[in-house]
Amino acid sequence: MQGNLQQNVESLHVAAALTAAACARGAQLTHCFLTSSGAMANENALKLVFASKASADRLLAFEHSFAGRTMALAFVTDNAAYRQGLPTTLKVDYVPFYDAADPRGSTDRALRVTAHHLARYPGQYAGMVMELVQGESGYYPGSRPFFEPLLDLLHAHGVAVIFDEIQTFGRTSEMFAFQHFGLDRHADVVTIGKLSQVCATLFTDAFRPAPGLISQTFTASSTAIAAARVILHQLSTGDFYGPNGRITRLHDHFTRRLQDLSERYPGWVTGPFGIGAMIAMTPFDGKPEQARALLQALFRNGVMAFVAGAAPTRVRFLMPLGVVTEPDIDAVCRILENTLTEVADAMEANHG
Repeated sequence: MQGNLQQNVESLHVAAALTAAACARGAQLTHCFLTSSGAMANENALKLVFASKASADRLLAFEHSFAGRTMALAFVTDNAAYRQGLPTTLKVDYVPFYDAADPRGSTDRALRVTAHHLARYPGQYAGMVMELVQGESGYYPGSRPFFEPLLDLLHAHGVAVIFDEIQTFGRTSEMFAFQHFGLDRHADVVTIGKLSQVCATLFTDAFRPAPGLISQTFTASSTAIAAARVILHQLSTGDFYGPNGRITRLHDHFTRRLQDLSERYPGWVTGPFGIGAMIAMTPFDGKPEQARALLQALFRNGVMAFVAGAAPTRVRFLMPLGVVTEPDIDAVCRILENTLTEVADAMEANHG
């Protein structure tokens, strides 16, 4: 294990690769702190932001956001069940997220609510935690015309911006989702994880901490750090990104197959939804028990998927980008079709 007291040079290489990639299009994320979990990457981001805005004690976040399950992040996450029985640790106010069915209206609502919060608590907001694609709630992407005026408003009021990319890193048409949406100039602090194996908090000079503010026992294992170096090298040198990159091609292929299922089995599949390697569908009526039944049957039949969101509950897929091929996606969709039939028959039998 590598960490605070025993750090090898591999960590330096990972940090250098991440900052170089993050700054490729104009962002100023020249600092990187590695950690072993996404929750700690987000906790460190909060520390950096609060320390730099020492007189402010509030945060903003999007409705239906997920940031983690630590004592602090449970209050950034917009789910009361995850903080049941916990004492209040952070003062967080929520802003409506982008609605693809009402782009202009949802943008106006977000700006209006944010302006209301800023006026009600002037100077008290240290930062806003932003998922550019809401992952745990069901793969809901935002849009640049939605984010940009909101980010301009936040910066005009001295509110720092944290892009939470624990789930989106490496999985959109660019390595970072903020690059996909063209928001490089707005990035103050960015957190990554999951696909990268080692998690990290990236930040600009303005948020460079005093010694001791962020530290830890372990960064990660040497094998995880080595894996991160390989993954970052492949992402940087492979044909993954851009409008014709591997991620876009795989996304288009998978969504076409799901769209075909949706058309052939109306009422069984709604969607597809998502972006890049993150793809979701709503099974049947979107009830939690229906999604769970489908997930369990898919697993028995050889496909791993995950639940996401509520009202409706979606089934989500995370494509393993380094190895998956179009024939793999075709095979998954054949299993999905057979499993939908299996679950629908079981539902009908139980109802009868």
